[in-house]
Amino acid sequence: MNTGRISNGKMIQPIDTALELPEISDKDEEDINLALELECDFLIVSHIRTSETISSKISSSQGVDNFDDILKVADGIVIDRECLQVDIRSEKIFLAQKSMTAKCNRIGNPVIVTYRVSTTDGRVKLDLDLLANAILEGVDGIFLATGSSIDINKLKKLIEDVDLTCREAENARCQRQIFHELSYKITIPVDSTHGVAIAAVELSMKLNTSAIIVTPTTGRSAMLLSIYRPRCPIVAVTRHKIASQWLRIYFALHPIHYTRKRN
Repeated sequence: MNTGRISNGKMIQPIDTALELPEISDKDEEDINLALELECDFLIVSHIRTSETISSKISSSQGVDNFDDILKVADGIVIDRECLQVDIRSEKIFLAQKSMTAKCNRIGNPVIVTYRVSTTDGRVKLDLDLLANAILEGVDGIFLATGSSIDINKLKKLIEDVDLTCREAENARCQRQIFHELSYKITIPVDSTHGVAIAAVELSMKLNTSAIIVTPTTGRSAMLLSIYRPRCPIVAVTRHKIASQWLRIYFALHPIHYTRKRN
């Protein structure tokens, strides 16, 4: 379809073809072990095709087709728009993104969308409207793939523009409608922790609170609060470092890890 020279280290992505190849290579195993030693907060595994790999970056039509199975076991979802365009026509990308985001929101799995930042004649290009629409759809985070060719000052300006756009989009959300839709679709009966989370978010809207403070152990109570997209920040104070790291990926969550000093 496109002419050009293929050199070493290039990725080849077959279209409409299932490959019988391992999704995690020996090099991946080495990188994962290194990340564990460095105590990294997250690991994102690219080009997930089935539910056998837990941390999932959806970047092919196979991942979209098997999304329901992947979502059952995934800790989080990363949607790579640029790679999806190889398998899915450009006009279909927004449908796939919207569907996957809605499914993640319904069960409380964090979802992040990747946007590639391009540079032309020294100018940084990024469609901020796409970012705003993703926020309105309910994504938890934005992943900016910038590469290393962007000047640091231009990168700072880009982050400022993205931050402002995301804040404006969050303010434009109809939070009450989102809350009622998500709480209406929940399976009844819910457990006590889930019920308290729903009540806390609803009360925060009525009182116009500045924040919701929670002291989680596993992080589940804070995650449940995030599902219902409160307008105020959620401050999660925990003694457990793993929970603090895990919660950083969720919408509106600001985890604080503290250790008790001994005399």
